[in-house]
Parts: sequence; structure tokens; C-alpha cells
Amino acid sequence: MMEVARKGIFHPSGFALQDLMFLFLAVMLTDIVLLDLYNTLGLPTSTTVSLVFELLGAALAIALLKTGTLQGAFQIINSESALKIIFGIITSVIVAFFSGIIFAICVPIHLFIQFKEFDEILRRTFRRTFPYYRGFLHTFIRDERLHIHP
Repeated sequence: MMEVARKGIFHPSGFALQDLMFLFLAVMLTDIVLLDLYNTLGLPTSTTVSLVFELLGAALAIALLKTGTLQGAFQIINSESALKIIFGIITSVIVAFFSGIIFAICVPIHLFIQFKEFDEILRRTFRRTFPYYRGFLHTFIRDERLHIHP
């Protein structure tokens, strides 16, 4: 991540030290608030993706303040590298989505073909393992309302 921050998203030579300090402070504060909010709401997060887009947004904002024009701001942003990183993120999400679909379709078909007597296998396994599970429940769960009958 430090390599991306150092020369991946923007050209550090386009900023003064004070600009870089504000940039990284903004990235840190945004990351803390964003990840805390997402975790509180139970949403999935990706720290790498959030850091990349936080760096891009902060660099663009400070470059706009520094140069005053959008064209000047894009001179400071390393657009070739930033687009390559964004394309990689989007591609990995698409590949993961379609891989998950293929996996979700192929595994049940494979299991159905391989275990034609799956119902009988499940019943035998349940008969063997249920007494252990029942013993575990009676040992560790001491609730008078819990009644398990064979």
C-alpha cells in the first residue's frame, strides 16, 4: 500500500510537504470514519479499495485547491497508474462474481451425481453423530426449558 501511496495515485513532486501532510491526514480520518461506519452497520469493507479511492479523492481535491484548474489538477494525478489500479479492482470483482456463480452451480451438480444415495448417507451420519451432539448440549447448556427427545 505504501508503494501505491508513494508513486501510484499521484506524483508526490507536485505537492509541498504541508500539502502531503494534509492529504494523508484526510485519508487517515476518512478511512477511520468510513470503516468504523461500515463495520457498525455490518457492511462488508475492503481497506485496499477504500485507501486507493481516498488517496485519489484527497489528491484530486488538494491538487484542485493548489492549481485552481481541473486540467492542472490532472497533471499532478498519475492517471495512467490510477486507471490501471481501478481497472484491476473492477476486474477482480467481476471475476469473483462469475467464479462464484460457476462454483455455486457446479458443486451441487457434482454432489448430486456423486452421491445418489445422499439421503441414506445423511441418515446414517445423523444417527452416528446425534448422540454426541446431544451430549454436548446437555453438558454445556443448562437450561430447564431445553428438552431434547430422541
